[in-house]
Amino acid sequence: MAHTKICTKCKNEFPATEEFFYKLIHGKFNLVSQCKKCMTQCSRNWDKENKDKLKKYRKNYYKNNKNKYRLTQNQKEELSARRKEYRINNPTYKDKECFTKDRRNQTLKRYNTTEKEVTELLKRQGGVCAICRKVETRKRKYDGKIFDFCIDHCHETSKVRGLLCSKCNAMIGQCKNNPEILLSGIKYLRKNN
Repeated sequence: MAHTKICTKCKNEFPATEEFFYKLIHGKFNLVSQCKKCMTQCSRNWDKENKDKLKKYRKNYYKNNKNKYRLTQNQKEELSARRKEYRINNPTYKDKECFTKDRRNQTLKRYNTTEKEVTELLKRQGGVCAICRKVETRKRKYDGKIFDFCIDHCHETSKVRGLLCSKCNAMIGQCKNNPEILLSGIKYLRKNN
């Protein structure tokens, strides 16, 4: 009969295997007390609550272990050759359309939103940029298609504020999301026109 183990966090019962629990050096089953799902969630919560601490730790670790992250010339050439061989053997790997779709999905996930919500937001904006009230005109080099609007968001909360054309998004980024810089720019333009 297979042994079972109850997660101390969610109180669910799972088979006492490494499929559901991380390994532990000691203990009855040599497994941690929380299931993998709960452990992952706890870890993510801790990371969110301790962003500064984690950033400082990672920066310090990288600074003290730079040699681990630097490839030798031989390793670089080897890696380049492996990548080239893989691309030759897998012609559909990361073709441009697939790459664009993957990137869009990552962006939506990062801002905790969906394609449907973005489409609704675009409808509310009348299909134009929230700042200049124009449609996006920038085109992709490889296929000539027009880029999607940029998802503008608060950098502290990741809350989506609106959809911007690439030029307005760059403007907001260049002023570091500081309205005072934008107001100063407006005053400057008015004074010198």
